[in-house]
Amino acid sequence: MAASYESESESEAWPGTQRPGTGTVSAAVREHLQKLCLREFPCGAGSWNKSRFLPQTWRTWRELVTKEEDVVSPGEETVEALLGLVRSPHSPWALLNDSNAEDSFLRELAIRNPLMITDTFFYSYFRSLRVVDKEVTLVDKDLLKFLKLEELVLSANRIKEVDATNLPPTLKVLELYGNEISSMECLCARPPTGLQHLGLGHNKLLGPLESLYVTADHWPNLVSLDLGFNDLTDLQSMVASLRTLRHLRLLVLQGNPLALVPYYRGLTIDSLAQLCVLDDITVSPNEKHLFRGLSLNGDLLAQEAQFVVTIGNLRGVLDTSVLDPEPGPEGPFVAYSYYVTYDFVRDEEGEADEDTGELAEIVKPSPSLELLVEESPEEVGEDVIKDIVGGVTEEVEGSLESEAEESGESELSVISGPSTILQTPRASAEELAKLRPRIDPRLCPSPG
Repeated sequence: MAASYESESESEAWPGTQRPGTGTVSAAVREHLQKLCLREFPCGAGSWNKSRFLPQTWRTWRELVTKEEDVVSPGEETVEALLGLVRSPHSPWALLNDSNAEDSFLRELAIRNPLMITDTFFYSYFRSLRVVDKEVTLVDKDLLKFLKLEELVLSANRIKEVDATNLPPTLKVLELYGNEISSMECLCARPPTGLQHLGLGHNKLLGPLESLYVTADHWPNLVSLDLGFNDLTDLQSMVASLRTLRHLRLLVLQGNPLALVPYYRGLTIDSLAQLCVLDDITVSPNEKHLFRGLSLNGDLLAQEAQFVVTIGNLRGVLDTSVLDPEPGPEGPFVAYSYYVTYDFVRDEEGEADEDTGELAEIVKPSPSLELLVEESPEEVGEDVIKDIVGGVTEEVEGSLESEAEESGESELSVISGPSTILQTPRASAEELAKLRPRIDPRLCPSPG
């Protein structure tokens, strides 16, 4: 019977169904409303309930019929039967699995009173919109039509910028997690003054200048702020800006480089006295007492990062129990230690300067040369310079001759001045080789 029903409003255009630019918030909302089928059976008005919506002049004869005798016309369904079709999980008209309570309410309303489903109703009804993972790229101005919108969730989309002038002024909650926003500047053009929660975690916020956009001038009523897992770097400037937010109680900054400094939690708690929760951890009175006064000495804190590396499993490490004999009751015990090196990204210019500094620490200049550099060239004569250079040459020759005698190489007897300059880097390389860790050959047996 249901297959024969036809919608009388099928040819009518859905309110607001004109095709806007793809990837907008309003387009995603309209697409979701179309999936609810609010103008199709069993919702809306059609042949299944047309007698309920006849003009008043056609229904004058019904006034003479008592309520007990008033029955549904043949070929129509009662309201209870239509509601059962949308409520039953086994019905082909049941809601989708990802539907919420608002979707269920709208479908039942479209059955009880389908004439209320208009644009005006939608724009005044919605107080919360959740558009998650819908490939949205633009927050368009059609959002301003939602006169009572208080919560807007646009997480897991591809939004790079948000025009704050397109946000309803009634907003209290704005979530933009998992997008591609690189700066908060776009949100500060004309932000909603009554906003209480702002979520910008897992975006691409970068640099120390982002602290300029988290002040009370832009968010006077902000209670909760989530900036976690971005690339924010300057902790002290960020804390100084957050101090102006008098209503701030919940803060998330974890996942940023600024959270790697060892004094991160202490400085943040002491600077924001009204803070209740930091990085999803409640701020205890003991912490407030322990870190008291730390913000007064912020300039004296070391600008360095600290992090913990946990290695869950190691592969390819030789089992030393195979090589070592079983120890007796009192030993001997053989202990093996390993070291781990980390390669950090650095600039090429900085790398060259760092290598020069390492060589300077290993091969320190002669005290006589240091004294010569400190004095002005006018005060030092040429004879003094020759004496110092000659003395340095004799010292180098003597050290090289002693090394040659100890190694049994008697052929090297006299080293001239020019050859000394060529041997100096070799001596530095030998000193660098001494600093390398020694590896036990038993730990790296040959393939044979």
